[in-house]
Amino acid sequence: MTVEKCQTACYQTGLLIAGLEARSQCWCSSYIANEATNSTECNLTCAGNSAQICGGQNRLSLYKGKLPVTITSRTTTSTSTTSTSSRVPVATAPVSRDGLCGPSSPKKATCASSAFGNCCSSSGKCGWTSEFCSAGICLTDFGTCSTAQAISTDGKCGSASSTKATCRGSAFGQCCSAKGNCGSGVFFCGKSNQCQPLYGNCIDISTDGKCGVASSTGNATCSGSTFGDCCSVKGNCGDTSFFCASYNKCQPQFGTCFPTSTDGKCGAASPSNATCSSSTSFGGCCSVKGNCGNSDAFCNVKNLCQPKFGVCTPVSTDGKCGSASSVGATCGTSSFGSCCSVKGNCGSTDAFCKTSNACQPNFGTCT
Repeated sequence: MTVEKCQTACYQTGLLIAGLEARSQCWCSSYIANEATNSTECNLTCAGNSAQICGGQNRLSLYKGKLPVTITSRTTTSTSTTSTSSRVPVATAPVSRDGLCGPSSPKKATCASSAFGNCCSSSGKCGWTSEFCSAGICLTDFGTCSTAQAISTDGKCGSASSTKATCRGSAFGQCCSAKGNCGSGVFFCGKSNQCQPLYGNCIDISTDGKCGVASSTGNATCSGSTFGDCCSVKGNCGDTSFFCASYNKCQPQFGTCFPTSTDGKCGAASPSNATCSSSTSFGGCCSVKGNCGNSDAFCNVKNLCQPKFGVCTPVSTDGKCGSASSVGATCGTSSFGSCCSVKGNCGSTDAFCKTSNACQPNFGTCT
């Protein structure tokens, strides 16, 4: 963390005051809730730049624009022009990572710039419709309260939309691109591509295989990542049904999720790229032709079962996979790792998982 990174993050959400605490924590606000304290209490260097100061223990270094914040004390009429420190104010609450805000959030989180909407309702939930944003319902201390935005019905958003519509809740994708189009993936959602946070979700692409609240940013997406496009219930990116299937509680707000097949079709043979589930009468395996079933013809990796849209067997019990396995096993959900290397060994590091290292996608996950 550096001063510049924190400032940029705050400005992107429309909050002009940036506060840094404990070397690596960034807080954003539109006003100061507490009085100044002695600047010597901000004595910790920034984790990303040892030449800068990033607060102290329970102390914030505050910046607005390119200059330290000038704070007027509550107890005196004097103004601090040299101190850049403040006791941690209530106003600089963390951005909600679970959709809860204010009284419902253990950390009194704010909805401002959250992936769930900018408005915090009286019930303590983030959203962007009138039930969250209307006067008398919206909590001004824990989000941005304004007229509820219209949801895009034509794929246009922001200034490109006649109603200044939001992409949140639209059928075209949750993110508003720099050119005012709704969509998903890094082109529409990436902050580096100038995604518009006022009219949709703007998120970071996972760089470590973690997604959602499990990621360091609290909202990283798997879409467009090198680890797979789907975010599992535990916040890991991947490409198999373990990560992608809705019945496995895949997280659609942080990646691609596929519905359960209702007609026995799966993958490309299904209009919705549906997955096969063992809980249905069709079976839990997706064959090479895109049909759900339970027999070897559907499930065996030797018959080109599709692990992204169902379960494939047999799963390796000895760490061997593909042609190196006597039964042509898949690494899938094995305890050795989900990737099958070029030499036919299951593992989870780049040596096993990278396509550039000739990982075998028919017998496990490749990135």
